[in-house]
Amino acid sequence: MDTGILTRGQRDLLREALTRRAGVDRDARDLAEVESALSRLGEPGFGLCAQCEEPIGWERLLARPEASRCVRCQSASERSQPRPSL
Repeated sequence: MDTGILTRGQRDLLREALTRRAGVDRDARDLAEVESALSRLGEPGFGLCAQCEEPIGWERLLARPEASRCVRCQSASERSQPRPSL
């Protein structure tokens, strides 16, 4: 059964990282992102950018296992959002 672009070992490492992050980050939004990533982990599309459908990149997934966008798409999304006034 093909489970996407990640090996079983990579999925296991990400599962561990997500579980650790869930224990540290109690912010509701972060926790929701972690839980969503855990539920998607075994799906064939996990590790592909939700926007451009290119691989997210192993380094980014290790740093932010809950990431659903590649660095390029995430940066573009952040640039397009208005910044809060101080």
